[in-house]
Amino acid sequence: MKQGEMWLLEPETSMRIGASDITFRGANGNEGFFLELTNNAGSEIRAMAQQAALLTVPYHNALVTGIKSPNADISAGDTT
Repeated sequence: MKQGEMWLLEPETSMRIGASDITFRGANGNEGFFLELTNNAGSEIRAMAQQAALLTVPYHNALVTGIKSPNADISAGDTT
């Protein structure tokens, strides 16, 4: 997903498929994704998933783009 985009999905005609649900383990299942930052004082945690949306009837779903906040100041680089 990108900022300014939205999906409209019909639950009856879409499903989530894949090999792995959201996890905080590595690909081999033994190592965690808790990493020490090299340039800053702190840590980082990562999540992994191998999944995708399967649309069985694609024309019942839609992608909306170009969404902008009414309060966004484009000249200042605010794209929210």
